[in-house]
Amino acid sequence: MIFTFSAQAQKRAIDINELINETQLMSEDQNLMRLVWYIPLEYWEASFAADESISADELEEMIDIFDDFELIAVIDGEFGVFGNIKYTPISEVRAMIRLETSDGKKHLPLDDSEISNDASTLMSFMQPMLANMMGDMGKNMQFFMFKSKGKEDRLIDPFKQHSFKVHLGDEVFSFELPLAALLPPKYCPTDGKKMKGTWIYCPFHGVELTDKN
Repeated sequence: MIFTFSAQAQKRAIDINELINETQLMSEDQNLMRLVWYIPLEYWEASFAADESISADELEEMIDIFDDFELIAVIDGEFGVFGNIKYTPISEVRAMIRLETSDGKKHLPLDDSEISNDASTLMSFMQPMLANMMGDMGKNMQFFMFKSKGKEDRLIDPFKQHSFKVHLGDEVFSFELPLAALLPPKYCPTDGKKMKGTWIYCPFHGVELTDKN
């Protein structure tokens, strides 16, 4: 699915499926059904930009509600003998999840009492939509908010080169930024082919990529 949205004062079309692929990590433990999904503000912008029932002002208002938070979604379960999945209660997941930013600081998820009423209401609207997108697994998706600092000084900035980790018990999920789906593409000067915006050199010709075709 392709949507047009505005990011850092620059409008461009992005592939939301590419954005999802970049922001979801699965556990390497074959006995676990464990997924960690970093959901940046730009995901909501891209998702709702094509919805004609939502005006630009309404979209901006929705984004502003999430401005002070970083959102991490988790599916955590263990496969049984017959392939069934036993999902971990949200209270147990909350107790073992930590967000580690690039400065090495670990952040605890916010309690419900620390989340604004507007954000709680909006999440109650968003959760069924995300659950439907992911089928049965989505019904067991749990959402955790972490305190951020607003758009000008984000706890996690998907446009800047840095990294962060999500600790889930003994397992660590590492995310590398920036997200290629949010950056303008680069081009190979040899054959003009479009490449990911996070790449510096063409993997085929070894030449430095350019911003223009």
